[in-house]
Amino acid sequence: MTSPRRWLTMATLLILCAGLNIGLSGCQAGYYMHLARGHGELMRARTPVEQVLSDPDTPASVRERLARTETMLVFAEQELALPVDDAYRTYVALERGFVVWNLFAAPEFSLSPRTWCFPVAGCTSYRGFFDLERAEREAERLRARGYDVYGGGAIAYSTLGWFADPLTTPMLSGNEAQVADLLFHELAHRRFYLRGDTRFNESLATTVGREGARRWLAAHGDPTLIDDITLSAALRA
Repeated sequence: MTSPRRWLTMATLLILCAGLNIGLSGCQAGYYMHLARGHGELMRARTPVEQVLSDPDTPASVRERLARTETMLVFAEQELALPVDDAYRTYVALERGFVVWNLFAAPEFSLSPRTWCFPVAGCTSYRGFFDLERAEREAERLRARGYDVYGGGAIAYSTLGWFADPLTTPMLSGNEAQVADLLFHELAHRRFYLRGDTRFNESLATTVGREGARRWLAAHGDPTLIDDITLSAALRA
């Protein structure tokens, strides 16, 4: 009989593959464990935002940004009908400038990306890693097979509502326009996710994020920052 802990581990791995857009066909046991370990470490490091705000050792800049995200979440729920629930109510201080590292690959001279497929999220055009060294090894394997490879850090990822996703240091690195755009983008993934269509999912979330940020700035922020919204698209998954 499979223990509850084992069932939880199996479910977590499957959900992570969905949320991080990882191909099930390309996953090996070690890769799965890397996902479970990386995500588990992130979840264990969470601290409630209200606790961070009340800590006298919290830098003023961090306290100000976290307080602002609280009002953004209320706006997202009440004005944009996005499912906030318990998402982004916790905070993780990260020393690195990204949460996950994504790899994109395409055959030489081709504009069609390689895809990784799995049951929950279908086929997707990028693969995520918590461990940069592991990502670099995978990039070398792909290059050896004739692929052109691009890697980039993502400052956020969505588990599509399966977990209470935390705020992180990289997520708060932009100005208020970019933070609002990013939050609304990730919450949009929780509202709707079309299995197997990376382009549609990212296009939808980008549209929701940018329009939501414009409305937020007009109502509560600095409207002069609207032009900065487009700069945030390159920073996220």
